[in-house]
Amino acid sequence: MRLLIGDVRGKGLNAIPGVAALVGSFHEAAHHTPTLPELARHLDEAVSRHTRETASVSGGSEVDGEHFITAAIAQIPDDGTEVRLISRGHCPAFLVSEDALRVWEPEHAGLPLGLGELDTGPWQDESRPFGPGHLLLLCTDGLLEARDADGRFYTPGEDLRQSWRDGPPAVVERLAGAVHTHTDGVLADDLALVAVTRVEHAPSGGEAAP
Repeated sequence: MRLLIGDVRGKGLNAIPGVAALVGSFHEAAHHTPTLPELARHLDEAVSRHTRETASVSGGSEVDGEHFITAAIAQIPDDGTEVRLISRGHCPAFLVSEDALRVWEPEHAGLPLGLGELDTGPWQDESRPFGPGHLLLLCTDGLLEARDADGRFYTPGEDLRQSWRDGPPAVVERLAGAVHTHTDGVLADDLALVAVTRVEHAPSGGEAAP
């Protein structure tokens, strides 16, 4: 199982073509690209190509570096007890288990998709333990940068600790509700959440249940 979450620079209708380019490329390449770094490079090329085509259609008015997408790509093997992640300028993920709640801040975050030509270093993924019952949360910075009327950031730790045992749907519902309460319903940025857990007895077709 491979999962993608991303955050396009910009808002509204102008961001939709970039989203379509990224998601279409992911659907095409996720099943046959051997490693996450290779997949990330494929997605980076798709976003860069979309930016060039947009500039061509608009008569070259687009400025290099204006269009990019932060993204995190996760891979959960059908067997084993780990999860792999590659981050391209994206915000941290969260891992929750009976032992602890851990903030997964990748050591090699890299540049966002669409800026890969500027990143000459190695593109690396990382792994963390991910056994039965563990929960992985991917989010956009709309979660971590949400502020209340006094400017205080929302922190998901306590809500994650109280809801993770109830499964991914409960986690997403709890966090989305908590953020709206924290901001009094006024979100300054888009919010997306992806939660997944590994179950003891997998449904047909895989070991992980979203």
